[in-house]
Order: sequence, then C-alpha cells, then structure tokens
Amino acid sequence: LSNQLLTLRRLEDARIITDNNLKEFPNKDLILVTSGNIYNALGRKEEAKKLYEQALAINPQYEEAKNRLKEMK
Repeated sequence: LSNQLLTLRRLEDARIITDNNLKEFPNKDLILVTSGNIYNALGRKEEAKKLYEQALAINPQYEEAKNRLKEMK
C-alpha cells in the first residue's frame, strides 16, 4: 500500500503508514527502504539516508538500499 501511495504522490499518507509499520516491525529491511523512499520524495534527505543505512545494517546485500545511497551522493 505504501508503494502505491508513493506512486500516486500521496506522500503524507504513505509516510504515516510506513511510520506505523516501522513501530510494529522496526527491523524489516523492506519497510525501512520503503520509508526511506518516501522521506526522500518528501525532501527529507537526512532521514531517508538514515533509513537506508539501517536497512543495510540488517541486510548488507540489499541492492535497492545501496543504490539509493549512491544516488544521494
């Protein structure tokens, strides 16, 4: 649902959903990256970067998180 809302540019709705998901599942790399994508789209780059880094700490092979961090440099 969060990715669909992101695609529709309903960013604040997507952020609320992923924030709630992270409260329940704080160590899910997929949710961390999705949340990072949303924060990035909102222009909140530092928060997005931290979320991508958290995802990589859990799963160092997560290609999307690696790619998103590279794009931010």
